[in-house]
Amino acid sequence: MTLPPLGPFADASARLLALPFDAMLVTASDIEPITHGMPSASYRATGLNLVIGATVCAAPMFRDTIARIALTWRNDVMLVRTGLFAEAFDSVTVDVAVIGADVLVVHDMSFYRHADRSLWLVTRAGGPMILLDEDGLDLRIEPPFADADERADGVSRAASELARIAFMRGR
Repeated sequence: MTLPPLGPFADASARLLALPFDAMLVTASDIEPITHGMPSASYRATGLNLVIGATVCAAPMFRDTIARIALTWRNDVMLVRTGLFAEAFDSVTVDVAVIGADVLVVHDMSFYRHADRSLWLVTRAGGPMILLDEDGLDLRIEPPFADADERADGVSRAASELARIAFMRGR
């Protein structure tokens, strides 16, 4: 895995965008920086109809913003919350707003690396799951895991990748 197509970052939260960018095959030419109330490490991938950002800020910061951006721009929105010490002391969580006829907002999702290497966002208990692939965010009802042990394995695999990215220090 390489760093995001945004260049080397001193900010570990922005570097963690490498994980979803890699899964969605995002390149530098696919994104543009945005603000509009999102954190400074936010980008729009127009080909995927996706706005994605990263922040060290805990909830509820930006919670209303992701739904507003989704409705205004008619794009899905993904906000990666890293804390100051991603996966060392702070669990990385993801808030998502998926656009449809209305907007579906799901908070506190976890990255999940499936045994087949696909990347997902999963909830702690039932509810929607999201596959991240070259088409962007793919909302699913069925989880990519069979039981709690398999979920824990996949979340641990993703956490390990996130920790490696967070501590790369721009290499």
